Amino acid sequence: MPVTERITYFNDPGAWQENTEACIEIVKQAVERGAARHVVVASSTGRTAAAFARQLDLSRVSLVGVKMAQAVDRRYSVSPDEAACAHLAERGVPLVGGVHALTGGVDVALAERFGGVSPNQLIANTLYLFSQGMKVAVEVVLMAHDHGLLPDAAPVLAAGGTGQGCDTVVLAKSAGSSRLFDLRVLKVLAMPLECGMG
Repeated sequence: MPVTERITYFNDPGAWQENTEACIEIVKQAVERGAARHVVVASSTGRTAAAFARQLDLSRVSLVGVKMAQAVDRRYSVSPDEAACAHLAERGVPLVGGVHALTGGVDVALAERFGGVSPNQLIANTLYLFSQGMKVAVEVVLMAHDHGLLPDAAPVLAAGGTGQGCDTVVLAKSAGSSRLFDLRVLKVLAMPLECGMG
């Protein structure tokens, strides 16, 4: 029997504050329906994770914020938001950083030095066909699992975005980077109509 469900599409990837608020509401509703007990959010400065932490019932769900590695922060002049990070610490929400599972690491250096395209870049660019947020949502699940903050094969709501905030929400089955092909995107709950990648 087919199942019909609602997907939210965002018309303006640049309306990041409105899109983020809508994504938080979508995640809240999914948690209330029992879709997942784990939420992972991309959050370079901590602000997006803090926005989720303020609105989610953290007694019902575990929340993890995932940011870029510090070296990448420096390259892009990204600084943590001290107030947001303090709020996350008060609520017991980890904000972990690391090398991007799909768009960072040694394979990028090899491709830049010797040319060609790495397998990671192929996977990342395939996800970009949906949206930047889709690539990010998949990546933060891998990274949170790599940090030991998600169990194997658990339903997880993952949120990523285009530039700032969130515009993509998926329900996925968790896995770590070395088990990429065990990860499954089970449902797309929200995404932009335009991917914003030029």
